[in-house]
Amino acid sequence: MENFFESLDNMETRSLQMTQAVLMERDQLEMNIH
Repeated sequence: MENFFESLDNMETRSLQMTQAVLMERDQLEMNIH
């Protein structure tokens, strides 16, 4: 069971990092357009 929760934490961390990267990319794109 511990491994399950550990992998769950890792997945959440990874998706959070991906979300932040996507947001940063979107901000840069908007800056380039304006």
